Amino acid sequence: MPIQTLSLYKGRTPAEKRLIADCIQDALSFAGYPSNDRFQKIQEYEDDDFIIDSTFPNYSAAPRTRDFVLVQIWISTGRPDSMKRDIIEQIQRNLGTRVGLRAADVMVVLQETARENSSIYRGVPPDQLPLIAPRVGNTQ
Repeated sequence: MPIQTLSLYKGRTPAEKRLIADCIQDALSFAGYPSNDRFQKIQEYEDDDFIIDSTFPNYSAAPRTRDFVLVQIWISTGRPDSMKRDIIEQIQRNLGTRVGLRAADVMVVLQETARENSSIYRGVPPDQLPLIAPRVGNTQ
């Protein structure tokens, strides 16, 4: 179960926030997670409470703007690197094409945790729940 936190500056409409959240969820579904495996929280910040460097790590001449979105996703340890790449690439693609965000304004951080560190379904031990497989054809 990927637990998602979307951090952004205040000022977006409810429809804009929902579209951003949908883009993230659709990327996870593309990578192999069930479409209804959706647990997202959106955190909005005033300018003084969301401090980001506009150019770090200086790979691009395009600075970050107030459109910046920080996507943090907790996933179970052991997912193949190919699945993680799918998630990150598809998030960038979805937010670029559907929301109009520039790549400089999107940061994705995947955080891994062992399955035994959570109880996601009515106290059932995680080792008794089915595993999520990466999308077909991408198992590296």
